[in-house]
Amino acid sequence: MVNQLQGWQPGFIFAALCFIPLANAQSTPVPANKGLPQPEHFPEIDCCIRSMALDYALERVSHSGAIPDSQSVEKSISEALRIPTCNFTAIMSLCPPKRHTKALKHKVFAKRHVNADAIQIHVSPTGNNDAAGTLEHPLRTLLAARNMMREKRKNNKGVNATVYLHGGVYRLNETLILGPEDGGDSSRTVLWTNWENDQVFIKGSTLLDDLKLEWREAPSSSGTAEGTLVARIPTNLNINSLYQNGQRLTRARFPNAKTPPDYPEAQCMQAMEVYDKECCCDSACGMNGTGLPPFNSPSWMPPFSSSLPSWTSNNTLFAHPTTPVLPKGGWGSDSFRGPHDMYKALAPYTPLPPGFQYWISPERGPYDRISGVSWKGQNFTKKQWKNASTAIVHMQHGFFWGSWQFSVQTRDEQNQQLKFWYGGYQAGGWDGGGPYFIENVLEELDAPGEWFYDDVSHNLYLYPNVSESGNMLSTHELEAVTLDSLFRIEGNDDNLVGHLVIQGITFAQTSTTFLRPFSYPSGGDYRIFWGGSVFIQNARNVEIVGNSFQDIGGQALFLSGYVADSMIQNNHFVRIGESAVLSAGIINPQDPSNGTSMTTPRRNVFKQNHIHRIGMYGKQSAGFFQSLSCGNSYIQNVIYDGPRHGFSYNDHYGGGALATENLVFNQMKESRVGGPFNDWDRSVYWQRDNCQDDGKVTEWPEYNVISKNFMINGYAGHANLDHDDGGWRFLDVDNLLVYGTMENHDGTNKLYKGNLILFPGILNHSQYSKPCFEDTPDKEYTNLNANNTFQENICVVTTDFAVMPNLCNYTAGLNRSISVRSYNNTFYTPSGDFLVHCACSNTPGSPKTCFGNHGESTNLTLATLQKEKIDNDSHSSTIPNVAQILTMAKSFLERIDSI
Repeated sequence: MVNQLQGWQPGFIFAALCFIPLANAQSTPVPANKGLPQPEHFPEIDCCIRSMALDYALERVSHSGAIPDSQSVEKSISEALRIPTCNFTAIMSLCPPKRHTKALKHKVFAKRHVNADAIQIHVSPTGNNDAAGTLEHPLRTLLAARNMMREKRKNNKGVNATVYLHGGVYRLNETLILGPEDGGDSSRTVLWTNWENDQVFIKGSTLLDDLKLEWREAPSSSGTAEGTLVARIPTNLNINSLYQNGQRLTRARFPNAKTPPDYPEAQCMQAMEVYDKECCCDSACGMNGTGLPPFNSPSWMPPFSSSLPSWTSNNTLFAHPTTPVLPKGGWGSDSFRGPHDMYKALAPYTPLPPGFQYWISPERGPYDRISGVSWKGQNFTKKQWKNASTAIVHMQHGFFWGSWQFSVQTRDEQNQQLKFWYGGYQAGGWDGGGPYFIENVLEELDAPGEWFYDDVSHNLYLYPNVSESGNMLSTHELEAVTLDSLFRIEGNDDNLVGHLVIQGITFAQTSTTFLRPFSYPSGGDYRIFWGGSVFIQNARNVEIVGNSFQDIGGQALFLSGYVADSMIQNNHFVRIGESAVLSAGIINPQDPSNGTSMTTPRRNVFKQNHIHRIGMYGKQSAGFFQSLSCGNSYIQNVIYDGPRHGFSYNDHYGGGALATENLVFNQMKESRVGGPFNDWDRSVYWQRDNCQDDGKVTEWPEYNVISKNFMINGYAGHANLDHDDGGWRFLDVDNLLVYGTMENHDGTNKLYKGNLILFPGILNHSQYSKPCFEDTPDKEYTNLNANNTFQENICVVTTDFAVMPNLCNYTAGLNRSISVRSYNNTFYTPSGDFLVHCACSNTPGSPKTCFGNHGESTNLTLATLQKEKIDNDSHSSTIPNVAQILTMAKSFLERIDSI
């Protein structure tokens, strides 16, 4: 037998924030993880699975131009998978990696576009805007290049045109706008690309060295630590973030943050991947606060709009509340109540960007965010603040579904309270808040690498970092971030931007956006800022290929409204403040055609992108997020090290999405309840058949397909495929799902077929002890009419309870308690038996729908399910040995590769 590996705990690789636990939050605390036991020889199994995942990734991501080289890509993914902690001899014996043989095929990204140019314009950071724009005499700025291109193409649009960016840094003080006149047509392309293999950086920051600042020691009256420096900044700079030598510096905060050695650009966050693990803050670990009562219609909130259409049974947006919306999607009549639940703003800005903006629940109202926090009896900061209104509180949602930010109004020393001005709109949910930390307070500037900008006096304070020799580092190479969007590609309803290619560029250093206006894009939980470092709207046949997005304060790439038939391929996303890639439609609730009009993204392809270390600020974030979008394809992407989801579908408008051959792991690192893939569907929409612009109007979306993906659950996730709150019309086929279950929550019309599920719910890899499949049916749409099928799947699980129906009343009949029919599945359990835990049985007077442990429980066998015609032809056996399990996984991957 192979030697046992050293036991390991999941390492703390992704971390961004350090929070103070909030006591008495208005939530039900999540219990410590009581996961299922690990199988025999688990370290060998785990390392082999992760080694297979590395091979799987390296055959899908590529490198060239703005993309890191193959060694950097392999190193990043390998460390995230913790391959270096594995026993290499054991791996070579049990599961020889493809990467050590000729079988591994690295994808090397060659430039997708090289125009046969009739028009060429060259740009260089050392150029001159009065030059001719030639190779020998380049322009200096992107704006000058765009304007020259427009002039050259006025009478010559029928030819290819290219802007060549030569190596170096291009700093923008305003967003570059590319409109319909800057695109091509069906036979001609306009290309913006790096010259040859030059490294090109476009940044939303100013190099402070260029301003020749006069640094001096900060006076003691500032309240900052000894050694703090201060310099006056020009009044036209509004500094949002600060970098030095390419590393993000920390805005002055309490408590101070550690920087994990394997992730030096991050601040420290409470370790979510191992329950009850000690907080990693420098100070005040375990400090509790108390949430203050919710806002009561603060004066800054605009009044509810009375101009919204009346809600009737034939409303084009929603089903009538008395008409059940299942099995046509949605989550019951009391979950989402139509236009009367819309609200135009939860931030002190008007107007908000486009998109749906909702209340979650009329009973709770739009203001149920805590209005402050009390530190009474706790070890709060002893420093006195001269101006509390600069402070920003970062707080976890009480259920850890995301995070909020609040702007502080006052600090009340007598009552020991911080009172908020606005905030709490950045993530969905209705809970009262959780752990928090405070930043942007001058007097908290007391640690190397911290900074504070006073936007009234325009003084920048900096506590310089310390070198290894103990000397203060210089103030050189400081980059002050001032811009939130770098490129805006936007047409209009009558004139789209088309046939435009952006290639080989690194987009970097944009402002944080968490205190900007947010929208409620559709009926799911997510709330988003309507913008990105590259923003595209009213466009078709646009390609974003071979670029890198790094150190983005908000969202990286945003496809808004009508963006169709476009390609997002071979891009690298790292250190992103919120979500990496978003596709979000716009539906006007007062427009009777709503989802049938051309205002939603459709038929776009997202392929071979490398996404990691996202959600630095916003914890309700995803690698790919879509709302009111249809027909998108997500192919061969690699996503890891994020606080929440890899994929998030906020609704099922249109359907027709394909997610295939993606690798997702190390998600749910700073949130709970969810997994690598998550979706909701709380509303019904009109849309066009097959996601075609002129298709037949229908209320039935196309089926979404999730196929041939490799997903590894971990941290505080519980399901690899989490179909939540009415998710419907899915085909989940031929996926390798490790450590996480598959879930159906109130949904219908789903097929789970041919998946290999390995060890769902085991300790330290899952929030709950979830087995192979979890079923939470809607009380009115269970097995009689739900049309859900669990077929030809293989599951290896370390409990005999292989399926968990959260609603089960045996005496009422299983057909009314379980919404999934089972066919020809194989379950491997410790004893070889198959059991279903069914609560609420044999209890007179039990509620019609029983949740939790009301009454006695019954453990149902596979034979009982087959007798009740819930299952046909499934069987169970004892768990195979380690070699057989790994052969099973390897053979599965080889099979889906051949499909």
